[in-house]
Amino acid sequence: MCKRKIFTVNLYDYLSLDKAKVCKDYQDHNKDVINMYNNVIAAKDEDRWEYVPVDIDDELDNFCKDSSLSLLEDMPVKYKYQMISDLVRYKYMVENPDSIYIDTDLCIFGHLGMEVLNAMSKSARKSETDLLAGEMNKNRLFPCNWLMIGSGKPDNIFIDMYNLLKDRMLLSSYEEYKFTEGKWDNKMESYIWEKLWGYAIPRELKTSKFSLIPYEYFQGCEWNKDWKDDSIMKKFRLVGCHFFGFGEGGRPNWTEFVNYHNLV
Repeated sequence: MCKRKIFTVNLYDYLSLDKAKVCKDYQDHNKDVINMYNNVIAAKDEDRWEYVPVDIDDELDNFCKDSSLSLLEDMPVKYKYQMISDLVRYKYMVENPDSIYIDTDLCIFGHLGMEVLNAMSKSARKSETDLLAGEMNKNRLFPCNWLMIGSGKPDNIFIDMYNLLKDRMLLSSYEEYKFTEGKWDNKMESYIWEKLWGYAIPRELKTSKFSLIPYEYFQGCEWNKDWKDDSIMKKFRLVGCHFFGFGEGGRPNWTEFVNYHNLV
């Protein structure tokens, strides 16, 4: 049996920083869950999973540092590293098209979470259709990039996402962007949210090349709410959690969340 990759992006060793401790705890738990799942299915005719933290490679690093091409140097820091992380995750999915990407703040709770991911991976490969996270915000469902499951198909959505983001990060693309005052405070912020962000990239690509992962498995049905609010999630469906979606109350550690909501 081969080992397929479940990976996260540990950009410039971000997870070793004090401010990333809660995400490091999520990822340490994910690694344990994946290893335990492999042990459970060891006697079955099932592919194993390997947990992999991924950093930027030299080729992509050179692109990002080329100020004559990349918009990154002009970006506020809080956006800059998110954009680099997005490029890294897309590139890795291009090179490993049957892998699964999980964001640093996504926690798989246990065996059932791995069963769900494994089943969706099988479905993606059978249908040759890549899967992107379904994200619910303000009663609208978006495709997003905090959870991505590859079909193994060479001509995949991740190639399109990677190339589109690289193209839009060129200074020339930014200079051509027509900014209209209103929703965003300035041209840079408008460009980032409308053209570069995790939901902005897939919404302009062929929907025939991807399907959505049901949001109820890994996220609430409202955005930027308190994680203690029962009404914003379907607890009977949750097998993990993308903790970025919570605003008030901060990010809990995964055991605090699971115990508070009596999920196990």
